[in-house]
Amino acid sequence: MFHIKFLFDLKGFDVSTLETSEPLILKGPTDEILLTISKAAPWSATQLRAIDFEALLGDEFDVCDAYLGSNWIGSTEI
Repeated sequence: MFHIKFLFDLKGFDVSTLETSEPLILKGPTDEILLTISKAAPWSATQLRAIDFEALLGDEFDVCDAYLGSNWIGSTEI
C-alpha cells in the first residue's frame, strides 16, 4: 500500500512550511517527477493528508518523496 508519512506529523516540525501555495511535487527514487499538484491558496495538513496518492499514481510506485516547492515535507521511507 502506498503511504506518505509527512514531517508535520512528527514532533517539532515547523508548520510554517505549509504556509505556501507552492505546488506539491512527488519525486521518485531517481528524482523523476511523478506528480505535481498546483494550488492557489496555502496548503493545510488536512488537505495534504486527504490526497489519495495511490489513486493518482497507481500501485506501481512505492517509494517517493513529497515536496512543497523545494521544501521536503515527507516520504514513503519515513
